[in-house]
Amino acid sequence: MRADVGERARERAPGPSRVHVHGETSLDDYVITRPCGEGSFGRVFQARRRYTGRACAMKFIPKSNKSERELASLRQEIDIMRTLDHPNVIKMLDAFETERDFVVVMEFAQGVLSDVLANDATLPESEVRRIAEQLISALHYLHSNRVIHRDLKPQNILIGGDGKVKLCDFGFARSMSESSLVMTSVKGTPLYMAPELVQEQPYDHTVDLWSIGIILYELFAGEPPFYTKSMYTLLQRIAREDVKYPETMSNTFRSFLQGLLIKRPRDRLNWPNVLDHPFVRRVDGTATEDARDDRVPEEPTNRAPTNRGREAGSAHDGRSSGGSSSLFSSMEDVNDVLREIEITARKSADAACGLRFDKDALTKIMETLQPQSSLRSKFFPSVISNRTLGKKSEPKLAKTADVMSALRSTLLILSVPREKLIRSGVGLSVIGKELPAAVINACSMAANASDPPQPELLALAIRVVAAMAEPTGSSPWCGLGLLGYLMFLGKLLGYQHRDLGEAVLSTTCTAIADAVEAAMSRGQSVELTATRAALGPASSRGGGLTDALCQTLAKSTTQATASETCRALYAATEIGTLTKYVAVTLSKKNDGTQKLIRSATMKVHSAKLLKTVAEANEDIRTEANNADGVRILAAILVDETSKKRVTSQNARLTAAVMNAVGPLLTSRTQHPVVTMLDVGMAEPLCSALTAFRSVAEQAEGGTLNDVTLVPACELMRLALMPLRTPDMEEQPTERANRQFRAMLFERNVVKTLIESVTTSPSDQWSAPIALLSSLVMSSGIQSSQIAAIFIASGGLDPTLCGKVLQHSSAQVVVDWLIIIMQLSRIDKENSRVIDEANIIKTITRLLDHPDASVRARACNAIGSVCRHDDYFYEEFLEVKTVEKLIERCGDRDRSTRKWATFAIGNAAFHSDALYGPLTAAVDPLMYLLDANEEAKTRSNACAALGNLARNSNVLCGLMVNSGALDAIINLITAPSEGKEPAAFDPELIKVCFYSLGNLCRHRACRERLAARNIDPILDDLAQRGTGDVRRYVDRIKSKLAAANVRASQSPV
Repeated sequence: MRADVGERARERAPGPSRVHVHGETSLDDYVITRPCGEGSFGRVFQARRRYTGRACAMKFIPKSNKSERELASLRQEIDIMRTLDHPNVIKMLDAFETERDFVVVMEFAQGVLSDVLANDATLPESEVRRIAEQLISALHYLHSNRVIHRDLKPQNILIGGDGKVKLCDFGFARSMSESSLVMTSVKGTPLYMAPELVQEQPYDHTVDLWSIGIILYELFAGEPPFYTKSMYTLLQRIAREDVKYPETMSNTFRSFLQGLLIKRPRDRLNWPNVLDHPFVRRVDGTATEDARDDRVPEEPTNRAPTNRGREAGSAHDGRSSGGSSSLFSSMEDVNDVLREIEITARKSADAACGLRFDKDALTKIMETLQPQSSLRSKFFPSVISNRTLGKKSEPKLAKTADVMSALRSTLLILSVPREKLIRSGVGLSVIGKELPAAVINACSMAANASDPPQPELLALAIRVVAAMAEPTGSSPWCGLGLLGYLMFLGKLLGYQHRDLGEAVLSTTCTAIADAVEAAMSRGQSVELTATRAALGPASSRGGGLTDALCQTLAKSTTQATASETCRALYAATEIGTLTKYVAVTLSKKNDGTQKLIRSATMKVHSAKLLKTVAEANEDIRTEANNADGVRILAAILVDETSKKRVTSQNARLTAAVMNAVGPLLTSRTQHPVVTMLDVGMAEPLCSALTAFRSVAEQAEGGTLNDVTLVPACELMRLALMPLRTPDMEEQPTERANRQFRAMLFERNVVKTLIESVTTSPSDQWSAPIALLSSLVMSSGIQSSQIAAIFIASGGLDPTLCGKVLQHSSAQVVVDWLIIIMQLSRIDKENSRVIDEANIIKTITRLLDHPDASVRARACNAIGSVCRHDDYFYEEFLEVKTVEKLIERCGDRDRSTRKWATFAIGNAAFHSDALYGPLTAAVDPLMYLLDANEEAKTRSNACAALGNLARNSNVLCGLMVNSGALDAIINLITAPSEGKEPAAFDPELIKVCFYSLGNLCRHRACRERLAARNIDPILDDLAQRGTGDVRRYVDRIKSKLAAANVRASQSPV
């Protein structure tokens, strides 16, 4: 029977078509033993790994009936899922693909929570509480890692051999369509779905919190609160009815469920308040502390450069100003006086402010924190020595409960809002010089404590130290100076081998980041020097802090620690001289880059750090790519750009992630466009152009400052750039390039970019206009279609063109001129819309632009608009374009001279309407035939001289008398130096013959040619040259011969 089961599974998946995750595994590496049932989106089998006997569960997710986008998204989800590791989350062991299925291999669990319900009906509240603690911990971990379950139910909660509950079937729902999710959840019975899901409204992670509430209610009561056999009635109850709670349920449990089961998502109990609720907050505080440290709060728009402890309301509004839960710890064992002080401090900000004047209270706090008065005078000089940190302190600290109470009171006093301090007359000064010393003493003793260790006390003490650390006042940086303060915190990071807990590391890194950011914000040379000394390499005067931070990041186990470490390191990189040192140091730490990538998926500053160090260090780029960094970041882009409701934080994170991806795409073996398509990044880049407009900040003039616009455009342009190397395969690159351009065309990116330019501030125009330029310059069939879309979308609107061509950035102007040049070349019919844009006068003015690249492109654009006909000749006369072009023939910039001759040649080609002002061009063009000029400039000048005789003989006399004709003849005769004609540049020789063919149509020019006796040279060059050269020579000789015949037949 087992063989039959395995055979049926293999029939569904005849063989691996592509290995996508870790290793070259396939179905042949596993023995399927029996079916376990149906899970979300697939069937589940029990199996064992061949040759090892390790039991596992295998889920087969069929590929059928899924779009390419859904398949790509599912691959990205699997990539993220395999990195998740939590004791209450089923671990993904392996994943691969067959032709028909995705196969996900997971750890095997012994039971299912739904079976427990079926057997026991109800559970005691104490058991429900134990399960709730684990479920909340697992769910918070998933949400912190950007995974929303969407299908929580007892059937998806497994029970391991150790009795722990474990969530399964998470994450994959995010890759499915909305209809698929609703149809498959709970086998069609949405008992555990939140109201917004059953009503098909936009939703976020709080749907999982609702489901947890329903599950816990069912565990206690025996059935879900809205249970009914009628689907219609069930949906109505979920959406409208209130929950009725059993009378036997405790107030604490009821309060918890009432918070989770609020119908309006925005009012529902949410992170981090869920973690603080007494029903799931553990007594010892460790689990809550770790979970709270691991949360992902909103990124502040501007982090204050001063200490965080003084922010208004940070402690007196019921929220902790840091990660520890110690501010709300019990005061049962606290000394009566200290308890009274803390109760007073907790009452209100006014009460806490009053304690600043209470000398008895402050004295009691200091005596508790630093009981040995003899230490006070000796403390500061030895604060960084081994006497303070590094060996056990001799003085015994007061009772732990008393010290923590003293620290909590101090933090509350320091947290009084600044405006209240000023109104009270206290001012912003630190409370004396000795309190900081007392707190640092407590911090040092807590760090040295070993029997028992004091991680919670140490984390709280560090928070209080950080709250006191101000750059000014009676005791700057707690009396240590900035260098001493940073080194003190660096020493604390060195205690991670003592296993003091992630809260200590996170709090320490936060303090370091705040201090470095404050120094950067103030910009004082003394503080910047101290910061560089602390963050630089270790020496007798300090240093080593960067190494400690990188080591902390590499060994971090919570997102909070990784995030705050990255914030400190990013602040260090902003001190320019340290950027390379930070990158090199991080590259030497095992797992450092991988932890950075993980943090970059959730924190803006982490993504910025990844970009900075990847740009500075090739080893970082290599490690990031080995860790599948681009694919992981691409999954975040898919997730962020597909959300129905977004915030400014989503926009900032998306922008930072896109910026971080850029340096990781540099490869000698694979073009960026190939990588982008492989990881599914192309579509979210297109979506990013519009996904965050609703949360863009209003800028000057009613424009929208969309922070995702520039990085999205820069990445798309990177995919279009010709970054070929000999190691790249040509065909895959060309195929990917065509596919990428086709996608941009289908998503109507050109129109979106023009809309973005018209609605965004001018300082954001560079990237979208550069991308527009690259798209319009596309070769192939799409080129004319893209040009048509550009015009139809208002790209040549006179107001828009006028603003862009007067932009302060030379590159913006150049890119817009390239677009105009390309539109002119593609189709002569575009001349009319270019004329309606009223830009010829503006472009003519750009011929005097201070930037040479603008002058050159302006010449190019003028030459291009008269490429097909003389449509613009009359306007050239009106705005004196020709005169400006002639001036540019003498420009100091070689490229400008080249394009000026090109423009003059086209201005003379179609008619003699401009021959009047072009009279002044003869001499400058003749001088540009000099051998010191670029070959293309000489060719353009020669062609322009020929065009001056193409439409009439008005300028022929001038051509002969000025020596211009002789200068052209000299190019093919090379008279004096014995050199090859025109260094025998085939293109220049061909242009010379073209021009001579135009000139010899006129009598004065023919006579001069005859006088030069060039027939032998013509014959020699015809024999040596190409077919074009022979054709031009024949043309000249036939014209000369015809003229001679006419002359001989004329009467004497």
